[in-house]
Amino acid sequence: MMKKKIDIKNLAFIDLETTGLNPVFHEIIEVCIITHDSVYNTKIQPSRISSADKDALKITNYNNKEWFDSPKFKDILPKIQQLTAGRMLCGHHVSFDHAFLSEQLSRSGAPCLFDRRRIDTVNLAFEHLKPLGLESLSLDSIRTFLGWSKEGAHTALKDCKDAKRLFMYLSQFGPLERAKLRLKRAFNGYLIEGGK
Repeated sequence: MMKKKIDIKNLAFIDLETTGLNPVFHEIIEVCIITHDSVYNTKIQPSRISSADKDALKITNYNNKEWFDSPKFKDILPKIQQLTAGRMLCGHHVSFDHAFLSEQLSRSGAPCLFDRRRIDTVNLAFEHLKPLGLESLSLDSIRTFLGWSKEGAHTALKDCKDAKRLFMYLSQFGPLERAKLRLKRAFNGYLIEGGK
């Protein structure tokens, strides 16, 4: 169980979909930010699609038709600043999102207003679920392990919602929750729906 309770108002759950893995060469093409009182999700029109990694575009289901009318990053920058200002970023492999967002803000000449500290749900999954038999720390593996749907996976909205769901579930993960999960997995059923 987490030793110090974190006020959810101080968190900005985030997930980014990108054109590759390198924040210097690739760019953000979808963002989702969830705070205690709002959900913001939008596709972002890439400016350098020719430098995109084809595998990354396949995973994110990028296509010109769906992204054609999307805003440019500079158009949504004020909204991103508003939602993240003073908050800790929380997500699954959040260092990836942090690196891309920091690079994109720097390129736009805008400061990073979010808290320098971050919370990674990968660490929570490693601490609480790995000892119970979780083999991989990927979000898809965790969904399978907990019996959560994968529908919509690899979109910023679904991944961000599930990162928040995982945080909420594991931040209160004590002996009772551990026993319930063991029971659920032992019977290979869905007797208890965790993390609702």
